[in-house]
Amino acid sequence: MFVLGCHRSGTSLLTGIISDALPKKPKAENDDQLAAQVDNPGGFFESRQLVNLNESLLSQLGIDWQYPPLHAIHWQRSEILPKLHAARQDFSALALGHIWVDKDPRLCLTYPAFQHILLKRTPIAAIVRHPFEVACSLQTRDMIPLAKGLIIWLLYNQHLSRLLTPEHVLVSYESLIDNDETTICKLSEFIAR
Repeated sequence: MFVLGCHRSGTSLLTGIISDALPKKPKAENDDQLAAQVDNPGGFFESRQLVNLNESLLSQLGIDWQYPPLHAIHWQRSEILPKLHAARQDFSALALGHIWVDKDPRLCLTYPAFQHILLKRTPIAAIVRHPFEVACSLQTRDMIPLAKGLIIWLLYNQHLSRLLTPEHVLVSYESLIDNDETTICKLSEFIAR
């Protein structure tokens, strides 16, 4: 399962909730996780492997997380396909070995590439947060001007909206913080499926 959402939208919070609801993985299987930092003291719940591949794919296309494209990326480009095919082997153990929950905000942009890598649609749990809160958080953490933060929010959520289908789940940051019963039930049903 992948957790998607714009940077600073609560993807770590949502991934932590989902991970807590699933059977615990042995310590060795968590060694690839990014360590907690000041800006995310509860941890990121992101694997280095996923983040590194996402950054590499975007970089090859001349894209950076702070400058998301306006239009959907066409992943069937001849210069990208070899990298996607090579990544199949790298991700096969994660995808097939156990219940896998991972997140990286860049997945809003790269999720279609993972259909080529994993040869299936991976379930999505998505989170959205008020645009001004995201922009303020980006300004505090990365010194990104508010106007640019709002554009980042808009573009990430535009890409996310193209991916969501009724089989996926979308929650709001505010409903998780408020422990909204409807949201918790919706998430529980999604996890159970």
